[in-house]
Amino acid sequence: MNDSCTDNRAGGCSCAQVQQRAAVVQQVRKPYWFERFNWFLSGENYLVISGRDAQQNELLVKRYLR
Repeated sequence: MNDSCTDNRAGGCSCAQVQQRAAVVQQVRKPYWFERFNWFLSGENYLVISGRDAQQNELLVKRYLR
């Protein structure tokens, strides 16, 4: 049986296969607070965060680093 469901010829996908594929929708995860900024994980597993401009840098210092 063809599981890829891409065959458009006669005998291709059945309605059951299409419904089964539609049920495999993944939920979207909630973004972390720091994803609004530039960030990466260092080699020592530290979270490094920077603002995209001076205003975001000030926001980071005032809100999260004090």
